[in-house]
Amino acid sequence: MQLIYSVIPNALPSVHKCKLANLIRSSFPRKQLECDIEFINRYDLGVVAQKSGKFVSFMSLSNHQDEWYDVENFCVGREHRERGLGSEMLRFLQTDFPTNTKFRLHVDHTGIESRLIEFYTRNGFKVVSSNDSETCMEMVVS
Repeated sequence: MQLIYSVIPNALPSVHKCKLANLIRSSFPRKQLECDIEFINRYDLGVVAQKSGKFVSFMSLSNHQDEWYDVENFCVGREHRERGLGSEMLRFLQTDFPTNTKFRLHVDHTGIESRLIEFYTRNGFKVVSSNDSETCMEMVVS
């Protein structure tokens, strides 16, 4: 699989932004997710994986005053799940960003949170806080 990383969403042609929006919408079918080109434009950096010219995985990164990146909208297309692609994308964060770069993400408590928390923990994230609605996790590149 050809992996393409560090795509700046605002620099993508509109046709690619539409494909990313479709991938995100199809990956979160239970959420009422309004995802369009403007939604994609709000993020500082996108990490994508492509196979045969088709986007199969995506995560958006929002930079917070150079203190940390929020990892959001992390999705892997249904037909590409359970093949290690999500772990590979998280390894990219650990290997291609400078030492001491901090990444944060929030896991919504929707009934599958224990599986998601276990996945992120296996891939270098630690729980930093939790409440009734979400768990906040963090990873610092070493």
